[in-house]
Amino acid sequence: MGSIIFQDLPALTNISGLSNNITSTGIVVIDSTALTSLAGLSGILTINGDFHLGHSPIANLNSIANLSVIDGSFYMDDLPSFTSVGLNNLTQANNILFINVPQLSSIAGLTNHLGSNRHLDDLWIISTALTNLSGLDSLTDVNTIFIWSNPSLTSLHGIEQITGNIQYGFSIYDNIALIDINALSHVTSVSEGTVLISGNVSLPNLTGLGNITTIGGGLKIFDHPKFAISGRF
Repeated sequence: MGSIIFQDLPALTNISGLSNNITSTGIVVIDSTALTSLAGLSGILTINGDFHLGHSPIANLNSIANLSVIDGSFYMDDLPSFTSVGLNNLTQANNILFINVPQLSSIAGLTNHLGSNRHLDDLWIISTALTNLSGLDSLTDVNTIFIWSNPSLTSLHGIEQITGNIQYGFSIYDNIALIDINALSHVTSVSEGTVLISGNVSLPNLTGLGNITTIGGGLKIFDHPKFAISGRF
């Protein structure tokens, strides 16, 4: 099947009349609707392209829990009621981008079944209610990481398996409750990008970055009133 796009449909509240026999599709876009559920798409196993969910009152993805492949970006933005992902059978996604999902408190199990395909191009966790990153535990390789403006985030626990080079850098910004970045302790280089640590006003030190030996684009640290740096971070 080709793409599935429901966009700019503010009165659309239900798509349960669609065939649950659709198992594979092109890109899926659900944007600016009144949908609270994706019932009607519960048969989808494979999305051959991006999956974009935005500007809709959906609370979770339980109705498409069997989805296993996103051969593109898994992109959620501006979802005011969304609390948990519920995709525990996912074996592939190229990018995970969560932006302005202020009630999102759990991504448990999200990467449990990635198997040998544990690479992401981009990981963005921006403006959520997460307290840690548990659920990303299977990731071993990411090109770019943005962790921004998550007011309840206290640690980066969940990304400890990311090792070696984060090619295009990472940015940890404006996470006001963050006190622990030890999960980055297996990262050894940023070959082409920048490391930015800024505005995490509760963070006491840079413990967790001590194994990084190369930063191609520079290290930028500012706005940390509690910082005490000694030795090698």
